[in-house]
Amino acid sequence: MPAADAGPVGNVTLIPGELPRIRLDRPAKRNAVNGPMAERFTELAQKVVDQGAVAAVLEASGPVFTAGADLVDLDDGARAVERMIDCLLTLPVHWVAVVRQPVLGAGMAFLAAVPLVIATPAASFALPELARGFFPASMMTGQAQSLGLRAAYDLAFSARPVGAERAHALGLVNAVIADEHVESHVAGRVALLHQCPRAEVLLGVTSWQAAVRPALQRAHHPPATPAHSTSPTPARLEGP
Repeated sequence: MPAADAGPVGNVTLIPGELPRIRLDRPAKRNAVNGPMAERFTELAQKVVDQGAVAAVLEASGPVFTAGADLVDLDDGARAVERMIDCLLTLPVHWVAVVRQPVLGAGMAFLAAVPLVIATPAASFALPELARGFFPASMMTGQAQSLGLRAAYDLAFSARPVGAERAHALGLVNAVIADEHVESHVAGRVALLHQCPRAEVLLGVTSWQAAVRPALQRAHHPPATPAHSTSPTPARLEGP
């Protein structure tokens, strides 16, 4: 197996191969996204394109797939999330997200940006912001497109996670596969792509990106408490 490209900074790893894998690899911070992480992700995603891959896996190490934006620096975290979403919606790659852990907050926007999401039974999905004092208004257009209007707002108003099977029923994930069978399932799905004309697969990727881009242009972590609110500034939710 080719050596992984981990790099000294950024906490994102590229595992090259016939099916390249980009791994969010900042487990101590729950894979919360900051500027260096987004920069590294963009660099490695471009390497995937340069290597001629049609498809690539997006996965994560640690107990959380991603907690969304790193709120240690609010503005930096927001820009970092937007940069990664832009990368997912721009490069000619059919992304396959493999989710084995909880996905929180703005991390949900990453899933909305990719055409194939495979979850294991251990995965869960949440927009928990309201429980901490603010509503994730800036994310809702993208989530409504992904889940449907009522389901998206129910998820946001409840602020509670849904499990993998419920997420599948809502259309957030394409399939729920036992962890021991995930790799073979993903390999089979990608093999089907490789049987098709490359140009047509990439045309499909472009079509997908054009369809979801408008709703995700503003998909990032919620803004700070509005000026008219009497609530205290909410505690950090998505970051470590």
